[in-house]
Amino acid sequence: MFNASRILLIAAPTRTEITPRARRLAAMLLTGLFLLVMVGALVPRTANGQVLYGTLSGTVTDQNGAALPGAKVEIVNNGTGSSRTIIADERGSFSANDLQPGSYKVTASNAGFKTAINESVMVAVNSVVRFDPQLEVGNVETTVDVSSTADTILQTDRADINIVQTTRQVTDLPLTGSQGRNYQSLLTIVPGASKDLGQSVIANGAGEANSAAGNPQRSISYNVNGVSRLQNNTRIDGAAVLYPWLPTNTAYVPISESIQEVNIVTNSFDAEQGLVGGAFVNVITKSGTNNFHGSGWGYLLNSSFGKARNDFLTTPQLPKDVLAQYGYTVGGPIIKNRLFFFTDLERTTRNNLSRINTVTLAPGVLRPSANGVDFTSTGTTIFDPLSNADPSLRTAFPGNIIPFNRLSSAARTLIGLLPNPTLGGFTNNFVAQGVATFKRTNFDTKINYTASDKMQMFGRFSYSPTLIFEDPILGEAGGDALNGGQLGTAPGKVYVFSVGGSYAVSPNLIFDAVYGQTLQDLGAEFDLENNYGLDVLQIPGTNGPDRLQGGKPSFQVTGWANMGNPNTGNPFKFHDKQYTLATNFSWIKGAHSMRFGLDFQNQQINHFQPQGADFQTVRGTFRFNGNPTARQGGTAANAFNAWASFLLGLPSSAGKVDQLRNPNAVYFVNYGIYARDHWQVNRNLTITYGVRYEMYRNPTKDTTGINRFDPDTGLIYTGGLSGVPHDAGMKSGPGWLLPRFGVAWRIGDKMVLRGGFGQSMDPRPFIDFRNAYPIVNVWQMPVGRFNNADNAFVPVTTLTTGLVNPSIPPDLSQGILALPANAGTTTFPKNARRDRITSFNFIIERELPWKFKGTIGYVGTRAFGQMGFININASAPGTGT
Repeated sequence: MFNASRILLIAAPTRTEITPRARRLAAMLLTGLFLLVMVGALVPRTANGQVLYGTLSGTVTDQNGAALPGAKVEIVNNGTGSSRTIIADERGSFSANDLQPGSYKVTASNAGFKTAINESVMVAVNSVVRFDPQLEVGNVETTVDVSSTADTILQTDRADINIVQTTRQVTDLPLTGSQGRNYQSLLTIVPGASKDLGQSVIANGAGEANSAAGNPQRSISYNVNGVSRLQNNTRIDGAAVLYPWLPTNTAYVPISESIQEVNIVTNSFDAEQGLVGGAFVNVITKSGTNNFHGSGWGYLLNSSFGKARNDFLTTPQLPKDVLAQYGYTVGGPIIKNRLFFFTDLERTTRNNLSRINTVTLAPGVLRPSANGVDFTSTGTTIFDPLSNADPSLRTAFPGNIIPFNRLSSAARTLIGLLPNPTLGGFTNNFVAQGVATFKRTNFDTKINYTASDKMQMFGRFSYSPTLIFEDPILGEAGGDALNGGQLGTAPGKVYVFSVGGSYAVSPNLIFDAVYGQTLQDLGAEFDLENNYGLDVLQIPGTNGPDRLQGGKPSFQVTGWANMGNPNTGNPFKFHDKQYTLATNFSWIKGAHSMRFGLDFQNQQINHFQPQGADFQTVRGTFRFNGNPTARQGGTAANAFNAWASFLLGLPSSAGKVDQLRNPNAVYFVNYGIYARDHWQVNRNLTITYGVRYEMYRNPTKDTTGINRFDPDTGLIYTGGLSGVPHDAGMKSGPGWLLPRFGVAWRIGDKMVLRGGFGQSMDPRPFIDFRNAYPIVNVWQMPVGRFNNADNAFVPVTTLTTGLVNPSIPPDLSQGILALPANAGTTTFPKNARRDRITSFNFIIERELPWKFKGTIGYVGTRAFGQMGFININASAPGTGT
């Protein structure tokens, strides 16, 4: 949906905005929700599932179905011993909110009746569990075990598409991942989900986006219900772990054995769930209990155990490939019934990972000798670009030999670093084999504290250091990475911290909150110890004053393996921060369960990674397509012409990208508020309705506002400088009021009809301002520079002349600058107002024999005005490029 190679990012403006009338209607709706609380408890209390906690509700009746008001319901956590006692209301209804997910013992009793006990009621996060005990007449000291009849597998009180994956499923089902087991591989089997095959797809079929250096957690990319993969939202224990720069990924992937359950909502979100358009995923990690528990594991994948042989191997033995993943978990009490701990560690290594790539190298006959380079064996005529100023009148080199004195010294030096072909012929004649390593450690610690029956707290800390190494295909001559990722060494560290808790102000009023921080220190670098382009190859304009601009420039010769460092994203250094806060109030009044809350999200990216074009690098890039050694109007240039152009040092295109401030920072602040009501109309009918308001504020930078390009004037405006307003004239809109509505109707005890409708705001962040001019200055030398003619058969420069910026470098102190003709940028329109994503569903669910469940339904999603890359410089069809 989004193509990073485009120059300009355009957000489609919304069709409507919040008018004064709409604001008045919203105020009336919110007021109405509050007034509903005051209508009184006319019918039983409702269930109230929450994002971080679960809910247990039900109705206590006698054998004839008559309600038993005043019945006592005691709920005890089987793991921690924490308990809660609830007295059923006048209709026999009870509801326990803010329950930690887990197993509970539920006891229902009333004078003159036998006591009913269910020893293990499983409460899941963001779900409602219904338990309706029927008490028999008799002595209260007589107990009846109702465990065998109390469990239900139906979703009876919610209208969203809500899936729970338990710890047993996560640990027992096969998990995939290029670097070990990843719980996210189970997300791709959720109805409506699909793996993102547009990203790098590894051998086991999981879609892992971006390089290992940029995504060391090997987060898996997926789409849900046709919505962009950039619009999912993942939280761990309620705290967001989004990856600000690469939203398709998560910043941290917890150890599979540490997961208690994964809750996924894909349609008709509750009003509490926001800042999401695709899937809302909440991962709950395990907590300690009154009993000590632990586990250990080890997984090994070894090429010696029968791995298939690659047909292109030139050695008799299989290359060594060993993937090992091992670790432990342990948890238990610190103070019984009060204070608990859980900790884990997992080590993942893939050592001596031999990668094989087959590429094309120039054989010895096409490499420099004392007599020059003879192209007779190629069957291609090489034309001398100096034989005539008119490319259509060029003549061939005598004998089809390029003399030694015409060869570029930079090209000769670089060719001297190339390995020799391992096979014969002109194509696919070199089998590259090297070693890549991947090392990652994941460590988690979680503390739970039950201060009283009213107050519970938790804190969690996660840490994951990584070290990754990728060999270049061509050894000293560089080239692409063997594994297609980042060249060289990539160290990284990820820190995640969160703290949260709940407090019962009264039995009917509960407050809960969670705060989280995420820090990502990631980077990759290759061969930066010298300015190879300037000092060794002696090509002016390459490299730069910063160490991160060192190394070899990129040499891309059509039909041949790339040389130097062709990776446009290398080197890079990320120091990204994220702060999230979610606070909620729950208020139960009779048949209504109200919930109000706030989501706050502050994301900060601080980068060195000059990007913004499809081929330019920070060291300089030279492309050779062969036109300078072909004759215009004659046979089209081929790979041999391209190699000849490289030997002569005559690129057809050349350019560079500079980052003029380090770090390059962009900050985003987003927030949402909501109000919603779960109304238990009667025992069988639940209606949920609410409204959410979301706002994505204009991005800013660390020292100024954003750098925005205005296509109407051709000028770049920098907020806060030269009298330019801090928002640089861009308006992100007043936000949206987003309605949510759902109905769940039970037909008997074994069938449920559900339907829901909801709207979300497009959550894609304004990350593309990172690559905006003038902080990122991308430039390309004009075509036909040497004869000032717009002719693609004339080289743009020589390797002796080097790179010459066709424009004056920008002055960062100025707030208004003209965008140079040969520079590119990314931007948003003046009115970058996000639109909405509408989701709806209708579901029929039926309980079948042997605890099977049958579900059939219709799920729909419609996205309005989604943001995407559009090249506004593209010409009309048929008019050229």
